[in-house]
Amino acid sequence: MPNMDGLEVQRRLAERGVRIPIVFLTGRASDDEERRARSAGAVEFLRKPVGTATLLHVLQKLFQVSHLFAEKAMPTESRPSDESKARGSHGHDA
Repeated sequence: MPNMDGLEVQRRLAERGVRIPIVFLTGRASDDEERRARSAGAVEFLRKPVGTATLLHVLQKLFQVSHLFAEKAMPTESRPSDESKARGSHGHDA
């Protein structure tokens, strides 16, 4: 990626409160980079070449954990407040 790598993207998303399942797929990375990615919450860290069976397994894993990230995927400042949740999904009074 020009201008930033995956670890930087992961860091910036976290700074903004965006929580989504992240899978790293790389042709070159150090063990330290893998450790950093995983400790920051990466679901998986794959090194190329990746076989079809491995990729399918990882996609299944993503589908299984994606519900854990659903509400947390929105940036913190965009999440509805508890008060607006009580009024309804769009934050309008009933």
